[in-house]
Amino acid sequence: MGASMIEKTQISKSRWLDLVLWVVIAGLTLLGSVLLYYYREQISVFRLLFTFIGTAGVVAIASQTTQGKEVRVYANSAWVEMLKVVWPKADEAKHISIVVVCAVCIITTIMWMVDSLLTVMVRGLLG
Repeated sequence: MGASMIEKTQISKSRWLDLVLWVVIAGLTLLGSVLLYYYREQISVFRLLFTFIGTAGVVAIASQTTQGKEVRVYANSAWVEMLKVVWPKADEAKHISIVVVCAVCIITTIMWMVDSLLTVMVRGLLG
């Protein structure tokens, strides 16, 4: 067997495994929804606990699919990029916040003045 035949076989197996996993995920989601509806009269703390456990299980299964692995790689690279970010110091953040608040106040005042002027003009035109 050539290398391309082995790769095709692995891709075929991967697709079937992904399909099986997505069917399991859909089944678990449907089962969870039915159980939540069936036990709607029960204590909500237990329902919430089972919802979290079910969600964690579905996410764990989904992370084993091809798409789930791609999402994990993306999330890891996003986390690496977040670690590279230089966050502002407390004083810088305070000064930036003051500038933003002042800019918002000035723009709001200008918009209020323009709105008042236009209101007076329209009332004058309409009588």
